[in-house]
Amino acid sequence: MTDHNERDSNQRIDTVQDPGSAGGSGGGDANPSARLELERLAVEKLKLELELKNASVRELELRYQLNQQARQAQPLPERNERTLPEKPTEMPAAEWIDMCRTTAAEVASLNGSARLLLHDLLKEVRSKVPDSAKWATSVTEKYPPGAQFSFSDLSAVFDEFLETFDPKAKRKQANQQSWSTVAKRARVATAATDTANRGGPASASGRPPRSGSVWVPPKEVFDAAQNDPSGASDTRNPLKRGEFLTNLEKLNWMLQSKCFRCAEVGHKASKCPTKKGTQAPAQPA
Repeated sequence: MTDHNERDSNQRIDTVQDPGSAGGSGGGDANPSARLELERLAVEKLKLELELKNASVRELELRYQLNQQARQAQPLPERNERTLPEKPTEMPAAEWIDMCRTTAAEVASLNGSARLLLHDLLKEVRSKVPDSAKWATSVTEKYPPGAQFSFSDLSAVFDEFLETFDPKAKRKQANQQSWSTVAKRARVATAATDTANRGGPASASGRPPRSGSVWVPPKEVFDAAQNDPSGASDTRNPLKRGEFLTNLEKLNWMLQSKCFRCAEVGHKASKCPTKKGTQAPAQPA
């Protein structure tokens, strides 16, 4: 590197113009002492520039060696997206402060990227999803430009978007499926024998189930499950305990909790007193 700088200096010295010749061939060499002084000053300037370059290179080498020694003596802790690292006992304070600033800059960069993605998401939602302006405005108010916003917050916004704008037509169609189809999928039967099927109540059409078929509950059972999803009319409903039940699970629960032989709550149809071979309850006069 030193040889290269010296050659560069020699080339620059050769290109120094003679002040007497600058005005053309007629100028002449009127003051040779001034020309020599100018050349001497040019050489001194180049020497100073060369020393400055060498000093800069040496400074970079020393910085690199110091950083290598510091890393070997005490490895840096892993940087986290949200929290700054704790100061190691052996790490110099200046180096630790510099590392914290770098980590904070990385976090700010990540949060800035998340903010840009949020902006793109809201733009797409406003342009492509009907009736979404109110939701987009609420998200903007929840995360104003000056507030902290990270990728975890962006994930929460995505989840909220899916919950809010999940195709409502499909959910409505699923909730309005034929009660008999839902009941058949549940495949709930009081018994699989011909006797139980013959003794079961009539279907919604008024005809008793055929022998060997899965018994289908009356339509009012499905209507009750649809019209009372919160279970407010019955304290035994698991929904009162905050449990989530699908329509099929609600139907299963009702089928298991209500006797379809006598329409009484408190026992299953297999334990009903009106079952064949048992004494029917006395009718009131």
